[in-house]
Amino acid sequence: MHLVRSLLVLCSVATLVVQARIDAVSAGTIFSGVDNSDPWDTESAVFKFSRDHVKAVASILYHAAKDADFRPKDQGLEASSKAYGQFVGKVIGFRGFKTYKNEERLDLSGDINQFKQQIADKYRSSAGKAGIVSYVYGNQIPNTLEEDSQQRLLTLIALRGEDDNSVTFDLSSIPVKLSKKHDNVHLDKQTTVLRQLTIRVDGEYLKDHARELADDIKIITVDDFLEELSTSFQDDDDLMAWLNGSNKPIRKSLYPLSQLRLRH
Repeated sequence: MHLVRSLLVLCSVATLVVQARIDAVSAGTIFSGVDNSDPWDTESAVFKFSRDHVKAVASILYHAAKDADFRPKDQGLEASSKAYGQFVGKVIGFRGFKTYKNEERLDLSGDINQFKQQIADKYRSSAGKAGIVSYVYGNQIPNTLEEDSQQRLLTLIALRGEDDNSVTFDLSSIPVKLSKKHDNVHLDKQTTVLRQLTIRVDGEYLKDHARELADDIKIITVDDFLEELSTSFQDDDDLMAWLNGSNKPIRKSLYPLSQLRLRH
């Protein structure tokens, strides 16, 4: 059996998906750090050479999402929490990934700025900077709702490449209740949970199984990963101003703000 097809759900997907009714799922993606990938390397070389491992991980994540039918770019908010849970299960079942779990309680007042601050205070990882993560999560709160209320699962993948070509990434999610009052969307006062998996990539595993992995996985770029695994949202001028004022240059300014590609 091919290695990638053995991406089995080895533990409960409840790790990131709450056991409650979910009406909509939104997704964001972030890449930060270094991408030294050689665009001319062959499929097996992408797994064999450390310089390409950011691209390799992006491709594995896309493969797992496609296999689980989690396609936020195409499905929009119609992407299902079940498909997202299956995606998470496939990722944590991959033998080349070592997973660390963390959960943090969020006591939300209903104020969007307090929501962002709670995330910034409690997000724990080197894969994504807490301030950036909190703003991307905040950007997933919509301006309009068709229903009077909605249970929405906010999700985020933060991928990071280091100078030494090591790779880490986070899968995180927050379920929230939203309400519509006088045609405005409100984040309800509630207690919820930030669920987070920080995953370190075993580069030696990718090298040792390069040929088998290349046989099963379609190679995509980091740019494609950012686009395919995120839901498109409205632009947020306040977020852009904050990013520009933070001295963190954006490598490519054409991304919707659910998709960020940043330097260090």
